[in-house]
Amino acid sequence: HTADVSNPLKSFEMNKLWAMRVVDEFFAQGDEEKKLGIPVGMLNDRDKVSRSGAEHGFINFLLSPLVISVVQVFPTLYPRAVQMASNMV
Repeated sequence: HTADVSNPLKSFEMNKLWAMRVVDEFFAQGDEEKKLGIPVGMLNDRDKVSRSGAEHGFINFLLSPLVISVVQVFPTLYPRAVQMASNMV
C-alpha cells in the first residue's frame, strides 16, 4: 500500500517537511556507513546526492507509476494524484 510513501500526495509544505526528514535519515545512515568503512548506499551519500534530485527521482520513477495504478483501482484517490502532480511544478 502507499502509506509509507504517501508524503508526495500531501500538500507541498507537508511533503517538503517529510522529504527533508527522510533525506536527513538517509544521510545519517550514509555517515555511519562511511565511519564503518562499508559501501555507502546509493541515496545515502550527502556528498553525491542532491536533495531535490532524490525527491524528484523518487516521485517520477517509483511513486507516480504506483499512484497511477492505485487510482485505477481506487478512483476516489484521484485528488491525491493531482496533488502529487502539482507538487512537481
